[in-house]
Amino acid sequence: MTSKNTSTSSSSTCVPSRSGWATALIAVGLVWATIGGLVALPFFGRSAFGVLPLISGGALLVVGAALLPSSSNIAAWGDRVRRASGLAVAGLVLVGGLGASWALRQAAVRVDVTRAQVNTLAEESVAIATRLEGPTRVVAFVDDDDSRQALRVLVGRYQAHAPTLTFELRSVRIAADLDVAGALGVAELLPLGGPNVVVVSEGHAPVRLRLDGNTSDAEAQLTNALRRASSDLRRKVYVLAGHGEPAINDDGANGLSRLAGQLRARDVDLVPLPLNRLRQLPDDAAAIVLLPGVTPLDDGEMARLRAALAAKDRPALLLAFEPSVADDVTPSVTEVAGPEPFFVGLAASVGIDVFDDVIVDESPFSSLLGGADLATGQGVLGHPLTRPLRGALTHFPRALLLAESPVAGWTTSILISTGAEAHARRTGAVGSLPLVIAASPADSTADAHGRTLVVADASFLQNAGISLGANLDLATNAILWLTAADDDLTIRPKRKSGSLIFLTPSGREGLAFAVLVGVPGLLLGLAAAWAARRRTR
Repeated sequence: MTSKNTSTSSSSTCVPSRSGWATALIAVGLVWATIGGLVALPFFGRSAFGVLPLISGGALLVVGAALLPSSSNIAAWGDRVRRASGLAVAGLVLVGGLGASWALRQAAVRVDVTRAQVNTLAEESVAIATRLEGPTRVVAFVDDDDSRQALRVLVGRYQAHAPTLTFELRSVRIAADLDVAGALGVAELLPLGGPNVVVVSEGHAPVRLRLDGNTSDAEAQLTNALRRASSDLRRKVYVLAGHGEPAINDDGANGLSRLAGQLRARDVDLVPLPLNRLRQLPDDAAAIVLLPGVTPLDDGEMARLRAALAAKDRPALLLAFEPSVADDVTPSVTEVAGPEPFFVGLAASVGIDVFDDVIVDESPFSSLLGGADLATGQGVLGHPLTRPLRGALTHFPRALLLAESPVAGWTTSILISTGAEAHARRTGAVGSLPLVIAASPADSTADAHGRTLVVADASFLQNAGISLGANLDLATNAILWLTAADDDLTIRPKRKSGSLIFLTPSGREGLAFAVLVGVPGLLLGLAAAWAARRRTR
């Protein structure tokens, strides 16, 4: 009798302990399965980190349901119902987690917890991405794994806002990919470090650029490329023709073909302007380039130019000159007619004086590159035209003397000037002498097409002179500034702060799992187990 009572007493104290553990396992399983469905799967996808919490939570639910003891007054079918309930709950949590993960991926929900929002596009970029209407392709020719991953992540942020945007990663080592590069016009430039990314949009010219996804301005570059590829931003710049001026399509030393090719890639087309055949200037002229020719303009041509420049929406103007006294400095240079008086008058009307006097430069750079008649200049860093040059030197084979002479309604600024060793041959002016002067309407609300640029030497635009120093960049920037094509969106780079730990990609993923899933799941699971066991006592 005594032994029977002891056995009964022992059995009665054992049941609550087993029930408590079973309830605790079910509570922990529910916590882990819930975290897996709502946190792990959306953040880590179908990787091990995303699936592990769901599997472990479901397993704990099954084990807990199996360990639930059956009391004497509960029939066998009751045990089956409890266990089936545990399995049903586990299945529902698993299906719900997968459904939530799919829904979040379809809705492109992204969470950026960085302080500087380095993983989030700027508002300007989002606006450009959402305005993409037709199919747009971003084709990148990259072989470096880090660069490929960086570009994939960057373009993916745009794709979250632009369903029609597609991304193609190609290699420069695969023949089929090189055929694609050839069709897009970058095959010959890739080995030379040229454009490696092409943005193609239906109905628009492709935009080619050199892009590395790891640089701080990668977003700004891609945003402006998408903007140019999806908009009709092409501008026409007319170059005076018919008087012996340098020809746009001339590949010789005196031609402008190199400049024309560089501008064509920036959505600017150089077009001949035969004034002697036209009654008026074209309405689509964003800017006019007046270069010295062999014969002067007639009265009708000058009248048409005056009328165009007097209009309210006057086009921008580039005036380039050649001196007539270069033969005493460089005997190989023949005597030229000198500055066109009509051009000199146009420059004076915006506050810039032009003198028929050669600049002689005694600096070491000029001596090395071609003699004292080659003037070496350096630009100011604060102006948008010269800022991209970053202090690089420019060279002008035959430069004449310029000077500022302010007039009402115009603001002038010297953009390029010589060093202290230069002097003017006739007038004796010495020191830092202007080579490029810009003039803009003093009224800040005036249209940008009223800009005027006066250059002391026309030959720096030609094929022979444009290869010297940073001349090609200066000439390109000059046309872009004149046509107001320097309005690319400026997006401040987002710099990561506090990056004191260097981790591999798998290490970063593991750390994120521990912070987002592991620690919260452990704490919540312990709390749920403690509460469940306390209720079963």
